[in-house]
Amino acid sequence: MGRGPAHRRRAAARRARQRHVGTGLLGFGLAGLIVLAGVAAVIIGTLGPLEGAVRDIEHQRMELVALLDDASEALRQTGTASANASVSLRESAAAAREGAALTTDMATAFEQLALVSGVSVFGTQPFADLGTGFSQVADRARTLSSNLTATAESLATNETDASTAAEDLGRLAARLDTLGLGLGARAEAFEAIWLVRIVLLGLLAWLAVPAFAALWLGWRWTRLPAA
Repeated sequence: MGRGPAHRRRAAARRARQRHVGTGLLGFGLAGLIVLAGVAAVIIGTLGPLEGAVRDIEHQRMELVALLDDASEALRQTGTASANASVSLRESAAAAREGAALTTDMATAFEQLALVSGVSVFGTQPFADLGTGFSQVADRARTLSSNLTATAESLATNETDASTAAEDLGRLAARLDTLGLGLGARAEAFEAIWLVRIVLLGLLAWLAVPAFAALWLGWRWTRLPAA
């Protein structure tokens, strides 16, 4: 049995409505793609400098670890010289002053790292905890520099204190080793950048799925025959 005119009219009206809806879906999908492109541009513009900052932090961290190792070794050598011969006190004082200058430079570098770690991403600071740790290390490095300066003055003014100065230098070297171990174990920056990348990629996927789904469905519906 053939279908009557009323059925064909209802089918044609239904397809017409679907074509109209499909046109709207195409518009929605295109708008979604525009928003997706804008968000992707923002993300690309954010991740580039952010990853660059992480690489800079890691590079400077490794350099500072090497400086800590060198400073610790210099202090141990100075302590040995102080314990073995009082005639080397003048050279030991110079080495202690060099260690003080080195730890001062190191404290400045840590303060700069703390500033770099304060980078803001979408209103958040993923490296805030890392920056706090760098600030604490900078404070300890400056305190250590003051102690080294005081040790140098002690070596230069009183040769009879050679044994005590050697013990102080040994303790300061041990503190440098502790600082180096703590700094060498830090990996929060890389964990944070991976977390930010996952969140941003998830945001892109969340925007892309409805946009492409609307385009696909709208394309299909707009191609429905008129009759």
